[in-house]
Amino acid sequence: MVTVKDLLAKLIRAEANMDSDFDAIMKIVENEILELNREEQLFKEGIGTDGRLLGVYSKATESITEGATGVGFPKRAGEPYNFYNTGEMFKSFALKVGKDSFEIFNTSRSIKEFSKTKNISEDRIIGLTEPNQKEIELQRIMPLLREFFKRNIN
Repeated sequence: MVTVKDLLAKLIRAEANMDSDFDAIMKIVENEILELNREEQLFKEGIGTDGRLLGVYSKATESITEGATGVGFPKRAGEPYNFYNTGEMFKSFALKVGKDSFEIFNTSRSIKEFSKTKNISEDRIIGLTEPNQKEIELQRIMPLLREFFKRNIN
């Protein structure tokens, strides 16, 4: 029979492991988080962290990139920015994990240049939209937290 004292001891042990469990969970979902930002928001939709379109390609861009092939090309006037040119910017996304939070960052010079040229804050480009944040939290992080917590109290 499990006593209240036994359960309390298990809960204290689970709490003591929470930091390492959170780090382990973040390692599991890190790529999914980065893919949501890079692939879904920027490449496929061209939207910022606020869910709004970050801009569209001009006729000039279409002319300059005419005949270019590969990922992210062709770039047609009026289509949303897909942020893909050489792939350098997408490779420069990373996740910084804090005690109970995470932050997406990017070390690419091209994102800084784009931000400055287009007068768009890097914070609008780097990070998840609220719906994507909730999806990661509810669909991925919470179930893993429950699993880690269950393992610690059993």
